[in-house]
Amino acid sequence: MRRPLVWFAIAFAAGIAVARWTLLTSFAWLALAGAACGLALIRLRAGPSAVVLLLVAAWTAGGLWSSLDRFAASVDPFAGLMGLPVTVEGWVDRPPQVLSAARRIRTRLTVAVDRVDRLHHPGARGTVLITLADRRAFAYGDRIRAHGRLYRPPPAGNPGEVSYRDALRSAGIDAAMTVRGGADVRLISRGGGNPILAAAYGLRARLTAFMHGGLPEPEGALLSSLLLGDDGAIAPSLREAFRSAGLLHVLVVSGAQVALVVGSILWVGRLVRAPPRPAAVAAAGAVAFFALMTGWVPSVGRATVMALVGVAASLLRRDRDTYTSLAAAALVLLIAEPALLADLGFQLSFAATWGLLYVAPALAGRIAAGPRWLRALVSMTVGAQLAVLPLLAYHVGRISVAGFISNLLVVPIVGVLVPVGFAAAAVGLATPVVGGAALAVLRPLLTVLMSTAEFFGRTRGATIAIVPPDVLTTAGLYAVLVTATEVVRGAIRLTPPRLVTGCCAVVAAVLWMQAAAASPGRLVITVLDVGQGDAILVQSPGGASLLIDGGGDIEGRPSGYDVGAQRVVPALRRLGVRALDVVVLSHPHEDHAGGLVSSP
Repeated sequence: MRRPLVWFAIAFAAGIAVARWTLLTSFAWLALAGAACGLALIRLRAGPSAVVLLLVAAWTAGGLWSSLDRFAASVDPFAGLMGLPVTVEGWVDRPPQVLSAARRIRTRLTVAVDRVDRLHHPGARGTVLITLADRRAFAYGDRIRAHGRLYRPPPAGNPGEVSYRDALRSAGIDAAMTVRGGADVRLISRGGGNPILAAAYGLRARLTAFMHGGLPEPEGALLSSLLLGDDGAIAPSLREAFRSAGLLHVLVVSGAQVALVVGSILWVGRLVRAPPRPAAVAAAGAVAFFALMTGWVPSVGRATVMALVGVAASLLRRDRDTYTSLAAAALVLLIAEPALLADLGFQLSFAATWGLLYVAPALAGRIAAGPRWLRALVSMTVGAQLAVLPLLAYHVGRISVAGFISNLLVVPIVGVLVPVGFAAAAVGLATPVVGGAALAVLRPLLTVLMSTAEFFGRTRGATIAIVPPDVLTTAGLYAVLVTATEVVRGAIRLTPPRLVTGCCAVVAAVLWMQAAAASPGRLVITVLDVGQGDAILVQSPGGASLLIDGGGDIEGRPSGYDVGAQRVVPALRRLGVRALDVVVLSHPHEDHAGGLVSSP
């Protein structure tokens, strides 16, 4: 079997997916895994049948691991304390995140609680997310005491909505806490935590402070996000411009930054004529430290594991295979956190990388005009965009058309900003004057980057709203992409019968999608979850749509959260509503009318 790790990773991920969609218990998965492993051992020398059994064993292992993870997540360390005033004490176990939104500055603290002061409660250990309404000078390793009310966000209430509760669980957070003011959170001591993590987070804080101090805003926040993934200080309007332009990946640390770290260490090793093995070990240590410093988000985790596999292959004098490295990264991340399989960032990171490895080379071989660097840029941009398109359609219900053009303009700029930005930041730590001068040179490029995102983000038709496809249709889109890639590569020849069959299949798929999005054939009433107020969608058997109210701000207090854009519109798209025939406002209060402004 060629590239066995790839097939085992696919089988393991499939087991996790099936476990999320079925009600099989851990004991059932354990029985299936035991039977599959036993049969595989018995048929170990039986050739193809043994391979099939081993893949089935990997599938059941994924299902068992996912079910065990869900059981562990169901254990509530703060049972009986939700909604009650409590005082918790613990360590800040991650760098505080400063958020800037709607002219408000907030600070988020993730605290590993080891003490709970509550009458008749023996105490609890867990992780709590505390949000402060101002900027506070806390750091990793600080021990704090906070007084407030614990709560757990509700599950996703609307069709296709991302569950904030599941997102917190994936991040290892058991509950959130509301505090009345800064006086309810007090510093007890400093200097705790893991010394390696403290060093990584401390370096990140110094680099971030240097970039914010050496550049005006929003250029400083943009460079900090580009190099370190620190996107909390970026204004929501600028973030939305990057999203609409298909450039949101620029604000996330990914393979380019990790590859730069590895390449820089290896280059320095060759420059000082260090032996290859010590240089490779130093590169592995540097990339691991960089991953800790930037945060173990899916894109960083994927790139880090792939880099470490490549370094290990070099040390062991083995051939490097990027598909095997990608499969190893998927296995490592899914074993560490099975719930990541449903995370959009995880899916987009692996899909984009697959597009660069599989689709882009096929396109590059067919582009004859232009210099080599331009052909590579076009093929990589188109390959990555095509690979993530079905996922964006499924999760977001929007397709970025501008992304195919905007990325062609932005990728070369990012290719300059990343290495020069890292060099300027490194020099700035030792000599702030020289580093500050280097940052000033980067400011025009950052301005061009923002202007490009804002231009394409404002362009009419930059993104197209669609009815999100279902899982089978999304899988069919990937099947079409694979088939088209094989045709471009020449592995599949387009004979007239195959061409007719393919056209009929595409037409049938389009008709099926239209039928799925057509009228339900019966009266359907859907009560949307908007928090405060009402939003009720009525769909008639003939396909007409009526929306009653749309939620909004509570009692006229502006929160900066657009209920219509964030909850009502995505739910309408997921329900197949392209346009509303009638909109009814029951009464003109903010919590009923506010969300109607953004409704289609």
